[in-house]
Amino acid sequence: MKKIITYSFLTLILFATQACNNEDNQTEKKSDKVAVSLTCEMLGGRAASNLQGSMFDPTTELGVYLQKSSGELNDGYFNHYCTNQVTAGGVDSIVQPSQMYFPLANDYVDVDIVAYAPYVISYGLKRTYDFDIQADQSTKAGYIKSDLLYGIPTTGNPVHHVITHDPAQKKQNVKLTFHHLLSKVTVTLQPVAPLKADALVGAQVKLKQVGTRVPFNLVDGTLGTASTPGDVLIGNVAAATDNTVSGLIPPQTIAGGTDFLEVTLADGQVYKYAIPEASSLTLNGGRNYQFNMKFGANGAEVTISVADWVDITGHYVL
Repeated sequence: MKKIITYSFLTLILFATQACNNEDNQTEKKSDKVAVSLTCEMLGGRAASNLQGSMFDPTTELGVYLQKSSGELNDGYFNHYCTNQVTAGGVDSIVQPSQMYFPLANDYVDVDIVAYAPYVISYGLKRTYDFDIQADQSTKAGYIKSDLLYGIPTTGNPVHHVITHDPAQKKQNVKLTFHHLLSKVTVTLQPVAPLKADALVGAQVKLKQVGTRVPFNLVDGTLGTASTPGDVLIGNVAAATDNTVSGLIPPQTIAGGTDFLEVTLADGQVYKYAIPEASSLTLNGGRNYQFNMKFGANGAEVTISVADWVDITGHYVL
């Protein structure tokens, strides 16, 4: 009986020792994880609205996908919610409420990272989803929620991560470069006599029956064909000197003869601009289409120039 008790006691000690070792190994593996730190840049310059031209607005929310390049679904992060902040050194950093890590491996590992904004909670795996712009973009919030951006590592995918057990290396930074995917429409209003500048106060500016929905492929950042026509309010003029407004719509072609711009003054007068019958207007992604609209007793007259988001000016002929 004594021998049996002794052996049982030794067995319990052995199991306890193994449990401690397993716990230590798990702790060691956890400490071996290398955190993913994300910074970003945006291709573009500040134009017209001064919103989200060369850096994210502080209110912008982002989604990030990090996955092994081998495509293993059980190891990665999908639609990981993030925010952003500008550090004291002027670096635009992506803030992760819950930290992402490179997958644990015995050797190097390649991962793919893609990100987008604004964050949409219903986006799960990387595939194609419909993105809807806001019908009211006269506010900062409406504009930001309509500014569809897509980012990948500046050096491209995959990101090569070499596993290390060096305690000093607990974080690896990856810089992402973002692109504007939609088309920007900027309208500058110029009342012509007998209208005075004060006539602009209280004016509303709309884009008429433009496509408001577009398929968005999270795998490569490409867009499908715009659909779901609707009016988009891009500005409420609060002061005579505040005569430039901007809005965002999916890339699309506006057919000739179609009403495109509509300005409604506070007194109810309405001025419209239609694309010329013999022409059409093709709006490409990442471009800023700048309309200078003069209106008065003789109706509306529009000239247009086109720039990309970095404000390299050109001329678009209708």
